[in-house]
Amino acid sequence: MKHGLMHAFGFVTAALLALGAGPAAADAVGPYYATPSWDQTLPASTRFIVLSNLSSAAVLDRETGLVWLQAPGTQAGFGNYQAMSSDICPNIAVGNRLGWRLPTMQEMLTLIDASISSGIALPAGHPFTNVRGGLYWTATHYWFDATQVYVVSLSNMAFPPSRPEFVFGTIPANSDTQLNAWCVRSAQVANPQ
Repeated sequence: MKHGLMHAFGFVTAALLALGAGPAAADAVGPYYATPSWDQTLPASTRFIVLSNLSSAAVLDRETGLVWLQAPGTQAGFGNYQAMSSDICPNIAVGNRLGWRLPTMQEMLTLIDASISSGIALPAGHPFTNVRGGLYWTATHYWFDATQVYVVSLSNMAFPPSRPEFVFGTIPANSDTQLNAWCVRSAQVANPQ
């Protein structure tokens, strides 16, 4: 009887660890089983995992299940949303894997720590590098005018500063304005609305 209980306990423990319920390493090897935990607030030390099987150039966000480029600054300064969304992100190969895209406005906002009032508003202890300030393209079109797309700032742009706002507004999709891009990868392509 004891042997059967010990075997069952070991199997349940292994299953929970495989589903992501256990501790996460800062630089993990092997399967990650990214079970999103939208109902939890994870500290950056366990929320973000640098993916060594993707050449340590991508980061898994365990809260959302999204995989982000670790160094988004390498994709900075692009104008014209249509060219950006169809040429730049889809043609990135990280760890010999394609399937990258621009994030939706909502996905981009999940990276922001709204309690930060100055500087880049990413959670303390995040593993990202080369993150630039300024505006970032998103794949979300303005509901009232499909020729406009939302752009997000990684720093608080509100006046007064007591009311944080990170959605800067919209920009014409055919604009030649040079904005940043932070490519993302996910199991499902989100509806950019």
